[in-house]
Amino acid sequence: ESAETALKILQRLAPDLIVVLAYGQILPKEVLELPKYGCINLHASLLPAYRGAAPIQWVILNGETKTGVTAQQMAEGLDTGDMLVKKEIAIGAEETAEELYERLSELCVETLSETLEQLEAGTLQGIPQDDGESSYASRITKEMSALDFTRPAAELHNLIRGITGFTKLDGKRLKIYRSHVVDHVSGEAGTIVDAENFVVVCGDGNGLQFTEIQPEGKRRMQTADFLRGKKLEKGEKLG
Repeated sequence: ESAETALKILQRLAPDLIVVLAYGQILPKEVLELPKYGCINLHASLLPAYRGAAPIQWVILNGETKTGVTAQQMAEGLDTGDMLVKKEIAIGAEETAEELYERLSELCVETLSETLEQLEAGTLQGIPQDDGESSYASRITKEMSALDFTRPAAELHNLIRGITGFTKLDGKRLKIYRSHVVDHVSGEAGTIVDAENFVVVCGDGNGLQFTEIQPEGKRRMQTADFLRGKKLEKGEKLG
């Protein structure tokens, strides 16, 4: 019933164009065909890569060095319509999904502005996506945040940047918001190798320094502040 009501409202408004941003559902054909110029979606990736629900997190999880925003003509599939305007930005090596989201929000405004200018000038042209080059950014689940220290340090660093990570210290949950890769450390994966700087050994012989954390039941804080009230032991194991 609510979908019917929404359609009636849209029909009454009779829009020339509908712009969609971060809307997690596929629009029905009646809506797609309603505006004179159709529906345009602003998607936070360089299509056809990272179609789907969580492109910002996945580009960081996968260690990508660039991403962007694509304005596309909406079709009945999921992020499959023709590409109209595409803008690219570099991803910083330490940049988190939160920070990237902010920059992509600004880029969305630029992309839409350029798309509307071209539409008005009559120069807007769609380029079909190559499905062979497509990838899918599936929804993020809580379980994905668990840190498995047998994995390489760079992979875990990307996981923390992309979705935050968690482990256990003294049997209590510890959330990790920021980290830094430390080259060439020795010891068993998951053990603290540098207690003064909270560096943990990873599976590839490199370490991970936790720089911003949230201990269970406490606020998010810089690790330096945490270490003023908590002494870690070298060789102590996490997880």
